[in-house]
Amino acid sequence: MNWGALFFTFVWWVFNVKTTRDSVREFLASVGYWGELTVDKAFARGANALAWKYKRWPSVDAFLRVQRSWTIAGILVPIVIALLFAAVVIWQFAA
Repeated sequence: MNWGALFFTFVWWVFNVKTTRDSVREFLASVGYWGELTVDKAFARGANALAWKYKRWPSVDAFLRVQRSWTIAGILVPIVIALLFAAVVIWQFAA
């Protein structure tokens, strides 16, 4: 599962998949209509396969390195945002 694709769906799509009409149609047809959260989950599950299929990669190692970076960012960025939000809330109520 690619957490970067889950939390940053549109940004991930732009950087990892050719934005052709066929790829968008194929993706939407594969997940159906179940609401945005379900679509995001389905997208995250198949994200690496889409990235491999629709973008030219210099090597398998380069592909894995980039996808690993997206996964790490997808985990760390929401955690940092949640911690910052919690710090602001605590700071506001402590004053």
